[in-house]
Amino acid sequence: MPVRSLLGTIAAVVLGLALALAVPVLPAIGQQSPPMSPPVSPPGEAEVALTGAGQVGARGAVALVEVEASCTGAAEGELVVRLTQRRLLKVTEGSGSTTIPCGEPVTVEVAVTPFPGLGPFWGGNAFAQADLTVCSPTTGTCATAEDQRVVRLRR
Repeated sequence: MPVRSLLGTIAAVVLGLALALAVPVLPAIGQQSPPMSPPVSPPGEAEVALTGAGQVGARGAVALVEVEASCTGAAEGELVVRLTQRRLLKVTEGSGSTTIPCGEPVTVEVAVTPFPGLGPFWGGNAFAQADLTVCSPTTGTCATAEDQRVVRLRR
């Protein structure tokens, strides 16, 4: 086989290989890109911290528990506080909730009332749990923050 026809054969194989590799990358005629999904906003963020302070009011019918909270991604967040206190052989439990505005950090007192049938809250130590939930109105995703600690209730 002459050198000239050998070079022609090699050039044809290389050109064919290059075309075979390039064709799958090229878009088909009339093919469009699939539609892009709209951008998803991130879920809101929540932060909550019990300050460790509280106060008993109305002869134990309520305990005001101080909480620092902040949230983003919504207009407001739902703050729930649960309180458990033991005095002698009796245990009193209760809960309370409030909404807080999102944006700037706030310090609020959440009114916690004892569950029906249980005794009053007293001055002294109590175990508290605080949960802050914020849900994005556009995506429906929610973020939750939690804090728990012993708080000192003043009379």
